[in-house]
Amino acid sequence: STPIKSSAASDVYKRQANGELGFIAGQKVRLVRCSLLKRAFLVELRGYTLSLRKSIVDGLLVKE
Repeated sequence: STPIKSSAASDVYKRQANGELGFIAGQKVRLVRCSLLKRAFLVELRGYTLSLRKSIVDGLLVKE
């Protein structure tokens, strides 16, 4: 599990959407799987498994 340090999204909409999905600073996230072309990712967050597009994942800043 990797804790989220902060959101790197540049606009308010992406930061708000990430917060609504549960991506909050300090929250632990685990990468489960990614697609062959790295366009979709399965992540585990707060007991849920989410499928996210690359655009959402690019807006996250994580700390190992």
